[in-house]
Amino acid sequence: MEADALAIRQFFERLHGPEPSGWLIVWTRQDKATRAFELARAGEVERAVEYCRQRAAEADVYAAVGLQAGRPAKGRGTEQGVRSIPGLWADFDIRSAAHKAANLPPDEEAVLSLIGAVGLPPSITVRSGFGLQVYWRFKEPWLLETESDRLAAKSMSVRFQTLLRQEALTHGWNLDSTADLCRVLRVPGTFNRKVPRDIRLVTAEY
Repeated sequence: MEADALAIRQFFERLHGPEPSGWLIVWTRQDKATRAFELARAGEVERAVEYCRQRAAEADVYAAVGLQAGRPAKGRGTEQGVRSIPGLWADFDIRSAAHKAANLPPDEEAVLSLIGAVGLPPSITVRSGFGLQVYWRFKEPWLLETESDRLAAKSMSVRFQTLLRQEALTHGWNLDSTADLCRVLRVPGTFNRKVPRDIRLVTAEY
């Protein structure tokens, strides 16, 4: 199977805008390897896209939502290292063979109904294979220049996901917390290999 380089590029451009500033962290699940790309450098977005395309041939590919201020010393970076976030996000698992929990929304329609109840139309909806990963973009990336900015961004992320979780609980559904500013989520154009006999393409709707 061949990853979709155009879909990968479109996702990065739609999420982070035409002039991104910061280091994008890409992580692969099977080997837990990370790679950092300084997006402001010429040609770096193309290198990130090609890396994701190549790694998708054998691994699940994720990218951090928040961009780091510098190359992490190790691992996927930290919340303290996040330079900017493009918006808010949430990760909705759907009941399936890919998830052990039973108290999950039964299908995509149920998740979309949950999202609609919040009253904020999403900017990007990613079909992650066995769920939805949803983004609500700001008009422009929020630059976290001070610790106060970072705390405010984290507070907003937590409060927004708490609102979603409370709505989910009214239906008896669980929603995992993914409010950390250095959260990694799946990259459209790559594959979800969580169920080896049911490998699915990750897609996005804008």
